[in-house]
Amino acid sequence: VRRRALSRAGGERTLTNILHCVELLHQAEQEHVSGLEGLIVWLERRIAGNVADEAALLRLETDANAVQLSTIHASKGLEYPLVFLPFAWDSPSGKTEQVIFHGADGTLTLDLGSDMLEANKATARAERAAEAARLLYVAVTRAEFLCYIAWGCISDAHNSPLFPLLHGRTVADPKKFKSCSDQDILADVRQLGTPGSGLAAAIMPVDTPAPPYLPQQVNLGTFACRSLKQPISSDWRISSFSSLTSGSERSNLQPRDYDALTSAIADSSADEPTARAATLSIFDFPRGASAGTCLHEILERLDFSALTAEQIEQVSSSRLRANGYEDHWQAAVAGMVSAVTQAPLVAEAPLFNLAQLQKGAWQTELEFFLPVAQLSPERLRLLFDGLLQPTLHGDFAQLLDSLNFQQSRGMLHGFIDLVFEQAGRYHIVDWKSNHLGFNAADYSPDNMTRSMADHAYILQYHLYALALHRHLKQRLPGYRYETHFGGAIYVFLRGISQENPQLGIYRDRPSATFIERADKLLLA
Repeated sequence: VRRRALSRAGGERTLTNILHCVELLHQAEQEHVSGLEGLIVWLERRIAGNVADEAALLRLETDANAVQLSTIHASKGLEYPLVFLPFAWDSPSGKTEQVIFHGADGTLTLDLGSDMLEANKATARAERAAEAARLLYVAVTRAEFLCYIAWGCISDAHNSPLFPLLHGRTVADPKKFKSCSDQDILADVRQLGTPGSGLAAAIMPVDTPAPPYLPQQVNLGTFACRSLKQPISSDWRISSFSSLTSGSERSNLQPRDYDALTSAIADSSADEPTARAATLSIFDFPRGASAGTCLHEILERLDFSALTAEQIEQVSSSRLRANGYEDHWQAAVAGMVSAVTQAPLVAEAPLFNLAQLQKGAWQTELEFFLPVAQLSPERLRLLFDGLLQPTLHGDFAQLLDSLNFQQSRGMLHGFIDLVFEQAGRYHIVDWKSNHLGFNAADYSPDNMTRSMADHAYILQYHLYALALHRHLKQRLPGYRYETHFGGAIYVFLRGISQENPQLGIYRDRPSATFIERADKLLLA
């Protein structure tokens, strides 16, 4: 990008804008934006909006021809074409009460009142004067072609290291320098120069207008558009589970899948509860995407390693209020959360639950970008060919046959609700607030399988398993899918039953054959 930009007319301007844009995006990510998709949305809004922000003001593409302000210390060793010293008349160091000097052996000494105080004061003054002269030498010798020095009877100029150099032969008493006229001062300065020495001195002009700016005229010739010699590729995009199942080419502004219904067979989208009993249960809790967002936020903020009833109540109450739900839902939601955290999620470990997790053993909202070489409905059907079981996957094959989205390549983007490690195996958890009925029995394996197929959640967890597999393969030494991948667990939050652990929990482990096929047919 840098090479191509700089090879064009106006390339410095283009490259400066690109680098400036990258800085703004980086700052936005550090402060409040999460993920690539979020940055794209943020940039689109900034481009579309009319936001007054000094940080976005157009920057100068180069400071090669600009005036640079520098201290004498910082300029040491550097060279500039022209140097202006407007304050060389100023005394470089103000009056100080401290008597600091170097002794005969080179030791830095501070005299706080010795018998030699007056002599040491003179030594300290001499050292300060020598240092001032050295700094003046550094400043004057930075110029490659020309050095301008402003001089005159200004303030305490007689204390400047320039004074003895310019007037040491003619002005015996520095204190009388203030009585010298401008012509006397000019004459002293001119005496230092000899023909051909390059020294010139003049009285600074007064009330003389500055010459007008005349920009350099550059003949860039006639511009012509370049012709495109290759077709424009339009198949690279960022896809997501939602975009694949909905047929759209782009995910929403909030790419997390909070139970957004993706098929025509919807559980319910009503946000108002059905009046059934005096005591509200989790079955009565409002349905739809906003309710799913609220429940997801509660489970996302739990600290499983220090889980208590008080923590569950506090988090539940906080997120319910933040999402606009009344306090009367508190008992039902907190009871559901408690049941979920005590549920035996791993079939091979019936005594394990989320409340047993230790710090660092889980990650919520795990975002991924999975590189995809080619993604099409045909390839997805080929990946699942011969791997679907009716008892576990229901009629998902029929939905798979009906998928219709444009073939693409690029990145597959998503968020996994929860990943946790138990006994060396990594499990995917997805929270589902889908409403399958008003009784625990309505969340039976058969009903959950039907919902998993209807909403393409089976495709979802296969893609999530593929993303986690690729991540673990890169990061976990000695990783093997058969050994380290535990499976996918879909928790239907309304149907968790402490009396019957088979209700409300759907489990599957994508076959190793699917993972092997995907590595060859799908991933880049």
